[in-house]
Amino acid sequence: MDVHVHMSYCTPCGFKLLTANYLGVKDYILYRETEDLVRAAEITPVEVAEQLLKGKEKPNHAFRDMIEFLKAKKKENEELKAEKIQEELEEKKRRKRRKGKKRKK
Repeated sequence: MDVHVHMSYCTPCGFKLLTANYLGVKDYILYRETEDLVRAAEITPVEVAEQLLKGKEKPNHAFRDMIEFLKAKKKENEELKAEKIQEELEEKKRRKRRKGKKRKK
């Protein structure tokens, strides 16, 4: 059986909770930089936890790695959205051509 579970994206509040749990960090200077990235990157809490586990020993490095991960994820999402928009535009063009051919007949 193939089951898909829909998970919501991580929020800045959820991100802070996860960093507190995984890294023991409750207040950190880089939180401000990560807040906007967390919103824009559209990542799940599981993805955040995976990244935080990698840097459990060194919170500084974990945050820097997380910022790089968030930036990469944001860029990936933007590229996927752009591709989707392009595909939709091409599909509309194909539909118009088909309608034009049907009218000529």
